[in-house]
Amino acid sequence: MVIGESPVSQARVRMASGEYRWMLHRTEPLMDAAGRITRWFGSSIDIEDLKRAEQEPRDLKQQLHQENIALRDEVSQADAMPDTPQARRRHRRRNVDKGFAIADPDGADREMARRRGVRR
Repeated sequence: MVIGESPVSQARVRMASGEYRWMLHRTEPLMDAAGRITRWFGSSIDIEDLKRAEQEPRDLKQQLHQENIALRDEVSQADAMPDTPQARRRHRRRNVDKGFAIADPDGADREMARRRGVRR
């Protein structure tokens, strides 16, 4: 560290409650007339909320990425299916079981739901 420099650092600190929180630490030197450091003063600021706010977009981006991969795989699987009424029904059944909502112009989804006892 350069003499007279004011170091700033971030660290996880265990609070009296046992919880760990992110803190920003800053120190300032107090110098005498000759320029020697005689004392240090410091402060610590809780930045846990800031760290969480920074992490949230990264988490959402990761979630969207995973959902896009799942959707891409589902589309690839659908493209590889033979285009017959039976194959379309099997595909709809798989998606209903996974919880996907599918637009169904011919009413087969309503028929499947009726057979399974699902009320809409």
